[in-house]
Amino acid sequence: MINTSKLCSPANVERAKYVQIVVLALAVGLSGYLLISTFSGVRQVWKTQKLLSAARMDSGTLSRKAADMKNVEKTRPQRYDGGVDVFALQLSRWAAEQKIRVEAVTPQGAPAASDITVDNISLGAWNAVKVRVEGQGDYFNVLRLLNRFRDPDMPIKLDAFSFQSASSQGNDDIRFDLQLTVYERRVKSG
Repeated sequence: MINTSKLCSPANVERAKYVQIVVLALAVGLSGYLLISTFSGVRQVWKTQKLLSAARMDSGTLSRKAADMKNVEKTRPQRYDGGVDVFALQLSRWAAEQKIRVEAVTPQGAPAASDITVDNISLGAWNAVKVRVEGQGDYFNVLRLLNRFRDPDMPIKLDAFSFQSASSQGNDDIRFDLQLTVYERRVKSG
């Protein structure tokens, strides 16, 4: 049998009160911690919802602006692709990079219209202009310049070239004369 008088002694009752107070304090502390962390988590969720809502609004605004810009671009006339003026500008940049002196870029006659087809794919109507380029520079630099004509963004074709020695004072300079065809996309009228 259980002796209840020892369990209910004033010392045990006093200890039980302290244990209850400690358990209550731990429970209140744990509840407070859980409440604070829950509130913090809910606040983070609210912030995230606001950010997502703002991002959705910004995305919609940017989509509308992009659509408006595409519509404006469609109304603009088609720009020229290629051409002697664009070629001359690019050639001067390339020549400066290679330290070559271009003395003349001369169109030879009027543009001739032609339809361009590459690998059975039509590229549309283009104007072809014959251009003569004369200059002087180091042999290897001139070869590097000629290699730049392979750039697919520059619609040109090297038809013929000639080199002549221009050596003076021990340098390896050559004079070059290039015959090129420069293509320019035709602009649709109306």
